Amino acid sequence: MKQLFVISFLFLCSFAQAQSVTAIKRVGETFPSLQEVAQAAGYSWSESAGGLTVRASAGILTVFVGSPDVLWRSAQGQRQEDGASLSAPVAEGWYAPPDAFALLGMEVTDEGVRLPDGKQVRLRVRTPSLPQQSRNSEVVSLERGVSGLMLYGRGPTNVETSLLLVDAGLLSLALPNERLALDGFLDEVEGYRPLYFVTTSLEPTAWQADVTFSQGGQSFTAKAPFNLSVLEGDAGQLSPDAPVSGVILLPQWVSLREPLSVSWMGAVGSFQFRR
Repeated sequence: MKQLFVISFLFLCSFAQAQSVTAIKRVGETFPSLQEVAQAAGYSWSESAGGLTVRASAGILTVFVGSPDVLWRSAQGQRQEDGASLSAPVAEGWYAPPDAFALLGMEVTDEGVRLPDGKQVRLRVRTPSLPQQSRNSEVVSLERGVSGLMLYGRGPTNVETSLLLVDAGLLSLALPNERLALDGFLDEVEGYRPLYFVTTSLEPTAWQADVTFSQGGQSFTAKAPFNLSVLEGDAGQLSPDAPVSGVILLPQWVSLREPLSVSWMGAVGSFQFRR
């Protein structure tokens, strides 16, 4: 089992540590944050008079919240002012439709933004908040439609830490080459609802392994080493170079097809792990 989850751990750590930007879904399309993508690409940007201006290698683009209108000057000096517009208005937070990024020589997919130099920036797709959702939690999109819940807490020394929770039963969708091994693991934990987790921090710190789940008036706290097993890393210490991963075994009364409230190190979030 440990070897199997080391593979999954490497996959999820590569996601957690890779450069990523936030995005939202609107009218069936993915709207990444233009400001965050500009930062990821190393482009300069500025805000003024309700607009965001990005100075990219392809040209200079200015967008406005709540409007599809743009100001665009290509690197070749061509200027478009009258009638220049996007396919949809820019949302608050500078979330822009895909054609805004196309002007800058970028491509938006369901999983990321491909920059002009070929670099891929991952997306963390925000979804509408569920009950008890808070600012220190978010729903993140992994590979091939698999999503997880990310909580942001603080350790005893006030160091920011994060906990990513994923339904272990869906890992085979993100890791199709490991389907047989994952199915074997799920047979071993039949009777439980297994969640896979990865936790990391911005600086070395102690961390709390206890995670509390609530649903339908019942609550359950996972504690190491009983129903929370650390498979990789230190059960008591975290650092950016030494994340911790493992498995949480939830009781049968928990339904992963209903919103499940999760609290950990002062962070609270709610997520439906299965649709």
